Amino acid sequence: VGKAEATIGSVKVNPWTDGTINGGKAEEVNACYLPKGSTFKTAVNDFLTSNTNLTQIKFIADPSWNPEGTQIEESGAYMVANGTTLEIRTDAKVFMFNETSSSMFSGTINNIGSRITSIDFNGCINTSNVTTLAYMFQNCCKLTSLDLSGFNTANVTSLKLMFDNCTALQNITFGNL
Repeated sequence: VGKAEATIGSVKVNPWTDGTINGGKAEEVNACYLPKGSTFKTAVNDFLTSNTNLTQIKFIADPSWNPEGTQIEESGAYMVANGTTLEIRTDAKVFMFNETSSSMFSGTINNIGSRITSIDFNGCINTSNVTTLAYMFQNCCKLTSLDLSGFNTANVTSLKLMFDNCTALQNITFGNL
Protein backbone atom coordinates (compact mmCIF):
# COMPACT_ATOMS: atom_id res chain seq x y z
CA VAL A 1 0.00 0.00 0.00
CA GLY A 2 1.59 3.25 -1.08
CA LYS A 3 0.92 6.82 -2.06
CA ALA A 4 -0.59 7.73 -5.41
CA GLU A 5 -1.70 11.03 -6.86
CA ALA A 6 -5.41 11.49 -7.50
CA THR A 7 -6.56 12.61 -10.93
CA ILE A 8 -9.24 15.28 -11.15
CA GLY A 9 -10.25 15.71 -14.75
CA SER A 10 -6.97 15.93 -16.62
CA VAL A 11 -5.08 17.46 -13.68
CA LYS A 12 -2.93 15.37 -11.34
CA VAL A 13 -3.53 16.47 -7.76
CA ASN A 14 -1.23 15.91 -4.83
CA PRO A 15 -3.59 16.48 -1.89
CA TRP A 16 -0.69 17.46 0.35
CA THR A 17 0.17 20.49 -1.77
CA ASP A 18 -3.12 21.38 -3.45
CA GLY A 19 -5.16 21.27 -0.22
CA THR A 20 -4.55 22.73 3.19
CA ILE A 21 -3.12 20.76 6.07
CA ASN A 22 -5.35 20.38 9.11
CA GLY A 23 -4.01 18.22 11.91
CA GLY A 24 -1.89 16.23 9.48
CA LYS A 25 -4.82 15.51 7.14
CA ALA A 26 -5.36 17.06 3.72
CA GLU A 27 -8.51 19.07 3.14
CA GLU A 28 -9.56 19.58 -0.44
CA VAL A 29 -10.84 23.03 -1.35
CA ASN A 30 -14.38 22.98 -2.79
CA ALA A 31 -14.88 19.30 -1.96
CA CYS A 32 -17.91 17.16 -1.27
CA TYR A 33 -17.22 15.15 1.90
CA LEU A 34 -18.93 11.77 1.72
CA PRO A 35 -20.30 10.10 4.88
CA LYS A 36 -18.68 6.96 6.30
CA GLY A 37 -18.91 3.84 4.19
CA SER A 38 -21.85 2.12 5.91
CA THR A 39 -23.96 5.32 5.81
CA PHE A 40 -23.15 5.82 2.13
CA LYS A 41 -24.05 2.19 1.38
CA THR A 42 -27.43 2.49 3.15
CA ALA A 43 -28.35 5.60 1.13
CA VAL A 44 -27.34 3.95 -2.16
CA ASN A 45 -29.22 0.74 -1.32
CA ASP A 46 -32.37 2.71 -0.47
CA PHE A 47 -32.11 4.50 -3.82
CA LEU A 48 -31.54 1.23 -5.70
CA THR A 49 -34.63 -0.29 -4.07
CA SER A 50 -36.85 2.25 -5.81
CA ASN A 51 -34.82 2.28 -9.06
CA THR A 52 -34.55 -1.39 -9.98
CA ASN A 53 -33.07 -0.88 -13.49
CA LEU A 54 -29.79 0.64 -12.25
CA THR A 55 -26.68 -1.53 -12.83
CA GLN A 56 -23.85 1.02 -12.93
CA ILE A 57 -22.48 3.73 -10.63
CA LYS A 58 -20.67 6.83 -11.87
CA PHE A 59 -19.20 9.68 -9.80
CA ILE A 60 -19.55 13.12 -11.40
CA ALA A 61 -18.04 16.30 -9.95
CA ASP A 62 -19.13 19.37 -11.91
CA PRO A 63 -18.94 22.86 -10.35
CA SER A 64 -21.40 24.15 -12.97
CA TRP A 65 -24.08 21.56 -12.11
CA ASN A 66 -27.24 22.74 -10.30
CA PRO A 67 -27.82 20.27 -7.39
CA GLU A 68 -30.95 18.15 -7.67
CA GLY A 69 -31.89 14.58 -6.89
CA THR A 70 -31.82 12.54 -3.69
CA GLN A 71 -29.21 13.91 -1.26
CA ILE A 72 -26.85 11.54 0.57
CA GLU A 73 -27.10 12.66 4.20
CA GLU A 74 -26.00 16.31 4.28
CA SER A 75 -22.87 15.69 2.23
CA GLY A 76 -23.53 17.75 -0.88
CA ALA A 77 -23.67 14.51 -2.90
CA TYR A 78 -26.83 13.66 -4.78
CA MET A 79 -28.08 10.47 -6.43
CA VAL A 80 -29.64 10.79 -9.87
CA ALA A 81 -30.95 7.93 -12.04
CA ASN A 82 -29.86 8.27 -15.68
CA GLY A 83 -30.82 5.26 -17.78
CA THR A 84 -29.14 2.27 -16.13
CA THR A 85 -26.61 4.46 -14.32
CA LEU A 86 -26.80 5.74 -10.76
CA GLU A 87 -24.96 9.03 -10.92
CA ILE A 88 -23.42 10.22 -7.66
CA ARG A 89 -23.20 13.97 -8.36
CA THR A 90 -21.87 17.09 -6.71
CA ASP A 91 -21.31 20.70 -7.68
CA ALA A 92 -17.93 20.57 -5.93
CA LYS A 93 -14.63 19.84 -7.70
CA VAL A 94 -14.00 16.51 -6.00
CA PHE A 95 -15.51 13.86 -3.73
CA MET A 96 -13.56 13.37 -0.50
CA PHE A 97 -13.97 9.80 0.74
CA ASN A 98 -14.50 9.42 4.47
CA GLU A 99 -11.63 8.20 6.64
CA THR A 100 -13.76 5.09 7.26
CA SER A 101 -14.77 4.05 3.74
CA SER A 102 -15.26 0.39 4.56
CA SER A 103 -18.31 -1.39 3.10
CA MET A 104 -19.20 1.51 0.75
CA PHE A 105 -20.24 -0.80 -2.08
CA SER A 106 -20.48 -4.13 -0.27
CA GLY A 107 -23.61 -5.98 -1.03
CA THR A 108 -25.99 -8.82 -0.46
CA ILE A 109 -28.81 -10.30 -2.50
CA ASN A 110 -31.13 -7.63 -4.04
CA ASN A 111 -28.88 -4.64 -3.49
CA ILE A 112 -25.53 -3.28 -4.69
CA GLY A 113 -23.75 -6.63 -4.72
CA SER A 114 -26.17 -8.48 -6.94
CA ARG A 115 -26.83 -5.63 -9.40
CA ILE A 116 -23.86 -3.35 -9.99
CA THR A 117 -21.70 -4.31 -12.98
CA SER A 118 -19.44 -1.23 -13.00
CA ILE A 119 -18.30 1.65 -10.81
CA ASP A 120 -16.70 4.64 -12.53
CA PHE A 121 -14.84 6.94 -10.14
CA ASN A 122 -14.34 9.26 -13.12
CA GLY A 123 -11.12 10.82 -11.84
CA CYS A 124 -12.99 12.98 -9.33
CA ILE A 125 -12.27 11.32 -5.99
CA ASN A 126 -9.80 12.02 -3.22
CA THR A 127 -9.00 9.14 -0.87
CA SER A 128 -5.98 10.71 0.86
CA ASN A 129 -7.66 10.67 4.31
CA VAL A 130 -8.93 7.08 4.07
CA THR A 131 -7.59 4.63 6.64
CA THR A 132 -9.80 1.62 5.92
CA LEU A 133 -11.10 0.14 2.69
CA ALA A 134 -12.11 -3.12 4.38
CA TYR A 135 -15.09 -4.88 2.78
CA MET A 136 -15.42 -2.02 0.27
CA PHE A 137 -16.53 -4.24 -2.65
CA GLN A 138 -17.39 -7.40 -0.73
CA ASN A 139 -20.07 -9.52 -2.45
CA CYS A 140 -20.14 -7.36 -5.60
CA CYS A 141 -20.59 -10.55 -7.58
CA LYS A 142 -21.42 -8.88 -10.94
CA LEU A 143 -18.56 -6.39 -10.95
CA THR A 144 -16.17 -7.38 -13.78
CA SER A 145 -13.50 -4.67 -13.65
CA LEU A 146 -12.43 -1.76 -11.48
CA ASP A 147 -10.14 1.19 -12.07
CA LEU A 148 -8.68 2.17 -8.70
CA SER A 149 -5.76 4.13 -10.19
CA GLY A 150 -7.09 7.34 -8.62
CA PHE A 151 -7.03 5.88 -5.10
CA ASN A 152 -4.42 7.39 -2.77
CA THR A 153 -3.75 4.61 -0.29
CA ALA A 154 -0.93 6.26 1.66
CA ASN A 155 -2.90 6.25 4.94
CA VAL A 156 -4.80 2.98 4.47
CA THR A 157 -4.19 0.43 7.21
CA SER A 158 -6.88 -2.14 6.34
CA LEU A 159 -7.86 -3.76 3.07
CA LYS A 160 -9.49 -6.70 4.84
CA LEU A 161 -11.77 -8.68 2.50
CA MET A 162 -11.94 -5.69 0.15
CA PHE A 163 -12.73 -7.95 -2.85
CA ASP A 164 -14.24 -10.91 -0.99
CA ASN A 165 -16.74 -12.86 -3.13
CA CYS A 166 -16.24 -10.62 -6.19
CA THR A 167 -16.61 -13.74 -8.32
CA ALA A 168 -16.88 -11.97 -11.72
CA LEU A 169 -14.04 -9.50 -11.09
CA GLN A 170 -11.36 -10.15 -13.73
CA ASN A 171 -9.46 -6.85 -13.99
CA ILE A 172 -8.33 -4.31 -11.39
CA THR A 173 -6.25 -1.29 -12.37
CA PHE A 174 -4.13 0.13 -9.57
CA GLY A 175 -2.14 3.36 -9.50
CA ASN A 176 1.23 3.73 -7.79
CA LEU A 177 1.36 1.28 -4.90
